[in-house]
Amino acid sequence: MASAIGQEMGWTEERCKMLAMVGLVHDIGKIAVPAEILAKPTRLNTTEMKMIQEHAQA
Repeated sequence: MASAIGQEMGWTEERCKMLAMVGLVHDIGKIAVPAEILAKPTRLNTTEMKMIQEHAQA
């Protein structure tokens, strides 16, 4: 989806491909976060928020 948005913004094909790759790597980090937190419909507590913020490092 990010790549498609980049295309609509007029970005180059190379830049859109890079954006797609960054999106995939970003999503891989979500594996470290429990699904219950990712789908939680209410406000996250401090510990849950920290897990979300650190997922990119995973």
